[in-house]
Amino acid sequence: VKEFNYTYEVYRKEDFDEEKYIKIITSMFGSNYSFKMLAIAFWRKILFGKAVKLNYGNDNKYVCGEATMFIQRELGRNVSNPENYTPNDVRNWCIDNGFKLING
Repeated sequence: VKEFNYTYEVYRKEDFDEEKYIKIITSMFGSNYSFKMLAIAFWRKILFGKAVKLNYGNDNKYVCGEATMFIQRELGRNVSNPENYTPNDVRNWCIDNGFKLING
């Protein structure tokens, strides 16, 4: 991450269930990445300067924000329409739902 000069934030709830989390993410191994969504997001950002929200059924294909929110929903958190979350939406959701920043 440092060699590419990326920044990131990690949020976690105090009641984090690592065993359940690992079970959920391992069940997602082999899921297809949504290249359709990646292409749509890329061109929309380039052409219009806007983030993209999914508005179609994704057939178990994920991009970063929706995969994160799908996991949160599977952990029992109140998440509706995980496919509609951009990375900024995920960050705001974490803050609004009492997640603590653990790497800052």
